[in-house]
This record gives sequence, C-alpha cells and structure tokens, in this order.
Amino acid sequence: MIKLWTERLNGFEHEVKNYISDMDFAWEDFPKTCSFNLGRKYRIKKKTRTINGIEVADCLRVKPEIGIKYFVPDMQSGYVVKIRWENAALDNCIFEAGFCFETKKYAEENYKAIFEPLRIDK
Repeated sequence: MIKLWTERLNGFEHEVKNYISDMDFAWEDFPKTCSFNLGRKYRIKKKTRTINGIEVADCLRVKPEIGIKYFVPDMQSGYVVKIRWENAALDNCIFEAGFCFETKKYAEENYKAIFEPLRIDK
C-alpha cells in the first residue's frame, strides 16, 4: 500500500509517497526533519504533462515564495534563465503562461518538447 500527501519543501509543493515497510508492515510517517531511514524507500513524485506526444515535467502550479529561484526557457534562444521570484508583473505573467519550472532540466525538457517537432532541419 502507498500513502499519499503533499509537503512543502524549499518553497514548492511536492506530492509525497510513503510505502509500507517490507519488514514489519507498519506505516512510517515522512519525517518532518528530512532524515531518512536508508532501509526504507521514499520518493518525491514529479507531476508531468504531455506536449506534442512527449511526457515532460509539469510547470509550477503554486506560486513560489518571494526570493525562491525558478527556471524559464527563453523561447528565442533556447537557453534557460534562472530568475528569483519577486511576485512582480513579469513573474506572474511567466507563471500564468505555464513557463515557471523548479529545475533547469525541467525547463529544458519543456522547451525541447515544444520546439523539437517544429524543426525544419530534422
């Protein structure tokens, strides 16, 4: 069995899964101090979305706290830009468009999923 709930970590919400122990079949709560028992399995499940038939990490669905860094793919250059959330008009515009990502890798994946199928020189 799997137990699910949402935790806030580094200013972002994550879905947390907790597994039944193989040894004693008892639930163990996810430790609030983030110390892990190496004999157990834990993971933070990333949410995904499909773009042009490619499954990629989903954009942020909850606005970050002020000062938290997020990543945005630059649609003209293809580079990923790291921005600090200030709750400014630009931050909110990028968030509403679905281009705020938790990691550089997630931003790159989404950029490729959007533009790779449009390349002429394939």
